[in-house]
This record gives sequence, C-alpha cells and structure tokens, in this order.
Amino acid sequence: MQVPLIFVFCSFVPVLAEDTATPQISISEKLIQQSTTRLIELQESDGAWPYEGVYRVRRQIPVGYRIGGTAIVCESLLYASESAPAFAAIERGVEVILKDLEDLRMRADTSNRYDVRVWGHIYGLDLFCRLRSIDRFRKLCQRTDPWVPRLVTILLKEQISDGGWNYANQQRHASFVTAPAVQALLLARQQGENVPAEVFAKARTVLLASRTESGAFQYSGTVGRRPTALPGSIARSAVCESTLILLGEGNVDHLRHSINAFHRHWDE
Repeated sequence: MQVPLIFVFCSFVPVLAEDTATPQISISEKLIQQSTTRLIELQESDGAWPYEGVYRVRRQIPVGYRIGGTAIVCESLLYASESAPAFAAIERGVEVILKDLEDLRMRADTSNRYDVRVWGHIYGLDLFCRLRSIDRFRKLCQRTDPWVPRLVTILLKEQISDGGWNYANQQRHASFVTAPAVQALLLARQQGENVPAEVFAKARTVLLASRTESGAFQYSGTVGRRPTALPGSIARSAVCESTLILLGEGNVDHLRHSINAFHRHWDE
C-alpha cells in the first residue's frame, strides 16, 4: 500500500491540540460511496440487477437483459468499493449470471431478428475476465473461468458480416454493441483466449465507417445520407472512441471531444 506524501509530512508535525480534524473526502468519493450503497440496496432478492427496457419475452425481462444488467453493476462495484457488502453483492450477482447462462435462450443465435442475448454474452464475458485479476474471487473464478472460452466462441459466431454486432438484426452492426463486444474480446485475448486478429480488423473498419465528421457514431449501420447528430450519440461516441484507441486507430483528441460532448449535450 502506498502512503500519500501528505500523510508522511503531517506525521512529523507536532501535535498542538488533542482534537483532530475529521478527514475530508472529495465530492466524487462521496458520490461513489452513496452510489455504491444505493446499488447494493437495489439488488433484487435473487441477486440480480436486470436492465428493464421496454422489450419483453412472454411478458418477462429477457435473460440477456438480466445477465447484462447484473454484470454491469457487478463491474461497477468491483472498482468502486472494497467493502464486504460490495463483495457479497458481487458474489450474489455472479451466482445469478452463472445460473442464467445455462438457459437455452442464451445459446449462440444468428437469426435475423430482434434478440438481446448478445448483451449477456458481452458483459458476462467482460465481468468474468475482470474477476480473474481479483484475488478475493479466486475461488469463484473456478466456476466462471470455464465460461470465458465458451462466451468468446459465442461472440465470434455472432459477429455479423459487416464486422460488428447487433441485438436487433443481422444485417448491419450497431456501434454501441460492437464497441463493448470488441473490448470484452480484447480483454479475453489479453488473458490468453484465442481471438483471431481478423475479428478486430473487421470491427475496426466498420467502427471507423460509422463515425461522422462531428464525432457522432451511427446508431445502426455506417454513415449514409442522414448522419447522426452528435447530441444523440454522446454515450456511444465515448465507448466507440475508446475502443478505436484500443484497436490502434483512435485519437486522444477525438476521445476528449466525445467526453466533453457528453457533458455539454447531457440535457438535450
């Protein structure tokens, strides 16, 4: 553990009074603490944090949404807190994911139809790869690790012909699906999983073709006669720009522009 220099300096200052000031935390640290507490409170009784979009399957939240939403919150807690309640919540969330991945509706699917299982494949893979680097979860990884190559295989199968991924159809990619899929696969390859270089080359090409001059990324497909306006792209622009950097084609200025745009156009 590294000791801040300010602490070292203060340790040599004579104590002038018995009362000491209460340690101050930054606004961002306070917000993270509050958000962590709230996320743990919002965890459902079975351990899930399902994403609740309007789409339903037999009036139920799709399994892909349950896995995807739960994995995203688990990742957030993984980096936001080292508290026992946070770790316990993560473990409960992973149990849900492991159970739901066995659902037949989470098998690889390349049908040209609206289907959101890819979200579970992407964020399940990303979470399981990240758990590998945390000693606390070494025992849990004995159960999640076998899923890593399986999820890699599924995502490779689900890559569509233009080089990206989509939840709505198999005709053209959606940039905000392609970008996190690439990041999860890059992390898996970094950890030794077999992901052909061609997969990333095709994804890089289609992401670049989806970027407009303003820095917006098309919701679906590549730039055509009606390019997307930047305010409608502020979330996906950031993830796409960061992904292009990871793929060796990015530009730090473009990434900075996307982050600034996120704040500037938030209320639009």
